[in-house]
Amino acid sequence: MNTHLPRSLVPHPDELLPGYLLRPSDRLATTPLAVAERCGLATATGKGFSTAHLVRLDDDHLSLLTQATRLTVSEAHRLTLAGQFPGYPPVGRTYLGRPRRQSAIAHDGWVFTSFSRYCPDCLAAEQPVWKAAWRLPHLFWCPDHRRLLHWRCPACHAPAFSAGPRDDRAPRPAHLVPAPEPSCHPPPADATAAGPRTAGVLQS
Repeated sequence: MNTHLPRSLVPHPDELLPGYLLRPSDRLATTPLAVAERCGLATATGKGFSTAHLVRLDDDHLSLLTQATRLTVSEAHRLTLAGQFPGYPPVGRTYLGRPRRQSAIAHDGWVFTSFSRYCPDCLAAEQPVWKAAWRLPHLFWCPDHRRLLHWRCPACHAPAFSAGPRDDRAPRPAHLVPAPEPSCHPPPADATAAGPRTAGVLQS
């Protein structure tokens, strides 16, 4: 399924695709996975959102996303971790002389694709953004707020932006989460610290 979203949102600098899709889901009172389906990035068959989309979008999915969101190809490209290249070489198509597939990059440990770190103070800001850099393993500190990044939701203790922990507490394979449940911990990036969906959630 691929249809135009009711309104187009301008991507924030440093924003990653799941955070971008999370914002219209809150405004449309639906789940992020439902928005991803409308953009052609997920299926209703239970397979969810491919972690390979976090790394780079192939031409077909890039076309579907730009049609649905009215983004340019360049704007859509910057919503993936490929936008961290060349500053972060492991997300490039070639690394250490070896060509690599998107799926291999998404699962080889050079990026966090099953969950996201985050800075609670950044998400409580007036215009908060889920930053792509929070998915890079070597970054664990917010220079703006001089604090360590968190990785679990303080409300439900599931890894942020994951499908939640398994019984052995390891992160489950990522979907576009929070999905399919409508509640979001931490909440959508457009919410404010005083909003009803953020109360008690973004506290350190």
